[in-house]
Amino acid sequence: MKVVPETELESLRSLCAELRDYLEGRIGLLNEEIRTYPRPIARCDEQLAKLLDQRTRLREPLQRMIEFAERDPSGGECRAVIEAFMELPAASDDEAGEKLRAHLAAALRH
Repeated sequence: MKVVPETELESLRSLCAELRDYLEGRIGLLNEEIRTYPRPIARCDEQLAKLLDQRTRLREPLQRMIEFAERDPSGGECRAVIEAFMELPAASDDEAGEKLRAHLAAALRH
């Protein structure tokens, strides 16, 4: 296992905390939008399907973060989750997500 300097490890943890906060907030917004979606819902409703898909895609990296939060002292899984998140397709209406992606990309380059 590669030993990561403590300053880099703290930086990774900080980035993971930012990503976790974003994911929790975005999933909360999607849950609210889904909960208040106008009824009746047609089975072929593309907008609802899009919301459900976005929520599902964001839940995976959040779940991975929760699972490894205490078992990965090296920070390797944290970096892997950040990189996996950045490979996900971005929602066109998510300015905060785009800003976070740019911030994470810049931080990982250093």
